[in-house]
Amino acid sequence: MKSTQELKTVVRSGVQKKTECGMVVNAKAFEMLARQYSDPIKAILQEIGANAADSHIRAGIPNRQFDVKLPNTLDPHLRIRDYGIGMTKDVIYDVYINYMKSDKTSTNSETGFFGIGSKTPLAYSDSFNIKTYNDGTMTLYTLGYNEHSIPELNEFASYETSEENGVEISFSVKPDDFNNFAETASKVYTFFDTIPNVTGNGSFSIVEYEKLISGDGWFIVKDSSPYDSSYVVMGNIGYPISNDQIRMDWNDHYSYLISAGIVVSVDIGDISITPSRESLEYSEKTIQKIRETLDKVRDDLQEQCRKKINACKNVWQARLLLTSIQNSLGYNAGKLIGNIKYKEKDIPHAAGPQVIRKYWTEHRVKCSRQPDNTVPIAGKTAVVIKDIKSKFDSRSRHFCHEHGKNVYLVVAESMEEVMEELGCSPEDQVVYLASELPDPPAGTYKRGGSGGAPLRTTIDCYKFSPQRNGGWRRNYKSRYWIETETLKEDSEEFIYVQFHNYEITTEGRSVSIESHVTGDLDALGIDIPDIYAVKSKDINRLSKKKGAITLKRWLRKQCEQFDKPETLLAMTNSNSRGEIDHIASYLKIIKDGTKKIEDKDSPFQKMLDFVKLTSETKMNTQALRRIVSISEYPLDLKDSKQNNKEIARLQTKVQNRYGYFLDNCLYELSYRGDAGKVNSFIEVVNAIDFYKENKGN
Repeated sequence: MKSTQELKTVVRSGVQKKTECGMVVNAKAFEMLARQYSDPIKAILQEIGANAADSHIRAGIPNRQFDVKLPNTLDPHLRIRDYGIGMTKDVIYDVYINYMKSDKTSTNSETGFFGIGSKTPLAYSDSFNIKTYNDGTMTLYTLGYNEHSIPELNEFASYETSEENGVEISFSVKPDDFNNFAETASKVYTFFDTIPNVTGNGSFSIVEYEKLISGDGWFIVKDSSPYDSSYVVMGNIGYPISNDQIRMDWNDHYSYLISAGIVVSVDIGDISITPSRESLEYSEKTIQKIRETLDKVRDDLQEQCRKKINACKNVWQARLLLTSIQNSLGYNAGKLIGNIKYKEKDIPHAAGPQVIRKYWTEHRVKCSRQPDNTVPIAGKTAVVIKDIKSKFDSRSRHFCHEHGKNVYLVVAESMEEVMEELGCSPEDQVVYLASELPDPPAGTYKRGGSGGAPLRTTIDCYKFSPQRNGGWRRNYKSRYWIETETLKEDSEEFIYVQFHNYEITTEGRSVSIESHVTGDLDALGIDIPDIYAVKSKDINRLSKKKGAITLKRWLRKQCEQFDKPETLLAMTNSNSRGEIDHIASYLKIIKDGTKKIEDKDSPFQKMLDFVKLTSETKMNTQALRRIVSISEYPLDLKDSKQNNKEIARLQTKVQNRYGYFLDNCLYELSYRGDAGKVNSFIEVVNAIDFYKENKGN
């Protein structure tokens, strides 16, 4: 990217001496450069990937993919390999030794500019490998921190090779970050003109943006939620646009477009970016360019919408498309696209003959005999003409239930008449005759209510969803429960609970499944079968189904595996551990102390021994205790009280021997203790023990 630095006009008056400032090259300076990235993984994938793409541009092969091998168990290295012009030794020593040095400041066809992107792996790793392939020769280098914490380039041997020219960057990745690299790569490479060839991790997949509408250098994301991120793309990199930085006020088209989820492209050099290349630099140049771009987008958007709407086959399709556009653009869509017409005529929201009944489904079909006056033009709309005197109701209900449509029952002479009023065609599949709809299966509906309702072949219930896939309602707990009808007679084992307003009970006992139960079971390594919740009116019916078991009884069955001496001892010790003051400090002493307590019979050593014993328990006793409490399983913890008394006596002995010193120093260790302070503390304890023993205390 070309440098746009301009000479400043400086007026000096009365100056006796002038001296330019410089920079000290030391470890602190390099540390600051490495730590500038808020997301090092993203920075590495982005910067090294951009360098690879730039190399392909220089080689005249911009459409060729570079390779990205993501880290995995078999090969924990990230490897990014391009097939561009390669790098000679002179270039290597120039690029990697000199920070702020770039060979791309004279062109706007390549992304690089600041001369620090090639070193981004140092933000994650202490060193990384550089392989260069030049005209049949492969040379290996490493760039890493030396003993003075200053980056150092090391050159190793060169070998003959038959591989194509190019460069490979690689370094080792921590196992915990394998998926982080894959997920980040999915986002980073979305905006690249040529998507790299990515291997090594099946979690990688390019984020595909479905375009609602697009123009030259821009598109709006379909079904974007309000205030989803909008991006300006420059040189293969997408930069989030800040509404706060661009808008004039809340009512201008800049704010509306950015809130709609828009992606715009600009030429390299058109906007300014921060040195980390993580965000835009909102200079006057950047703000002005984005505003100019959004001005063009608004004009183009209106024209594109008019073209798309007028290209529709009929009014019905025009309304559906316009509604989709408006929903994606948000509540300010009208201010962006204006009053768009279909072939010079207004596009209605509703039309057709008067509705006599409306059917809709909310887990069960409902009916209104005082519906809307006309038929809404919407994707879920279906119109049924009442051309028979009977069965029209049950057929309409069945159609609504089977297709998930909002069914509007009307009286009309013909289908053609209704379709003309609605502006639709037969291929839109909107209008039906009641006489031609199928009858529901025998016994599907019962009489009563407003003309019949579906018979209950299943139990209305909710299934627990740890992923929180349930619908959003006023009660936040609704996210954990999905409406379902899966409980039929052939159900396998399942757990059931009773609920009211998403408050869960099992055999009269209130429980918190989403907050405690599932987390505790997971901590104990117990797999959880499906959990269903029903209202009180269905609890008796549900309990008679094959495989049904209450949550409380199921938990009692799980507790049986823990009813053994070692478990009881662990829980007993855990109970007593909760009675110990300064537990965090004792743990720090056990972990960081290299010096030992000399008197093995001293009260302090005995306290350390007990804390260590309870710390080595691999089982989550807190989780088990809660499960035992909910299930009311009779675990025999009769020794807990006695154990607690012994711990209390031991604490008294510790307090009497070490007194004021103990309270103050243990408190400080838990917050500011390092290994040195821990060892000093132990030395004081040894001194007190020696003094007390010799004094006969």
